[in-house]
Amino acid sequence: MDALLQAALRPRRGPRFVGVGAAEKAREAEADQRTNEQLQYDTIMAVLRTGADADPQQAFGDRQPGVRILVESGAISSIGRRGEARVTGVGHLEDGGHALPGGVVEARLCDAGAIPVVWDADGRPLDVGRELRLFSRSQRIAIAARDGGCVWPSCSAPISQCEYHHIDHWWDHHGRTDVDDGVPLCRNCHLRLHNQRWRISRDRDPIDATDTYRLHPPPDPVTGEIRDPIMLRSKSPRRFGAA
Repeated sequence: MDALLQAALRPRRGPRFVGVGAAEKAREAEADQRTNEQLQYDTIMAVLRTGADADPQQAFGDRQPGVRILVESGAISSIGRRGEARVTGVGHLEDGGHALPGGVVEARLCDAGAIPVVWDADGRPLDVGRELRLFSRSQRIAIAARDGGCVWPSCSAPISQCEYHHIDHWWDHHGRTDVDDGVPLCRNCHLRLHNQRWRISRDRDPIDATDTYRLHPPPDPVTGEIRDPIMLRSKSPRRFGAA
């Protein structure tokens, strides 16, 4: 239900419209005078009416709201030919990081399948350089699993409300559309970064190849002093290593 309501509010809270028909969609969202609460209520009522009128034998389509669970591959064993799997650890919800027991993860694997995300410091097969302006679906899944939500230190927006920012701007700095150079930011933080001239940098350790991301504030508006950067920390459920 939460994923469904977030999808209904996405034109207002979530990623900005891009691509074909973007201007028309933006005008439609702006013309809607309903409050967020009224929009959520209308969404629930529309779902109930659709369900009551639908043919029980008819599928509702393949674009249903999704709930993604993250689980380390080492916790999955005994994978059968029909998709059955034995989960010896726990999984975590992508939005919020709440823990789920192995039995729940097993049921979802059987029902919905899995999307593998390979963490390979050498291959990086998800990188597309400058061939694409926007991050692909596979790249967004990988970034979401890595960061878990808006990376702004004081923000708690879940990944479902985030856009994907090039730390080296696509136009100004000829940035690349690579997983390593993309970070999730909610719309408010994304606009704040651009409008107030904050920036994000990435440093790679030459020994273990780990990346560190830092948020650089703009110079002090009064003194012009350069302020110290803030280290960004992942909010992904993957940070719960012990579990």
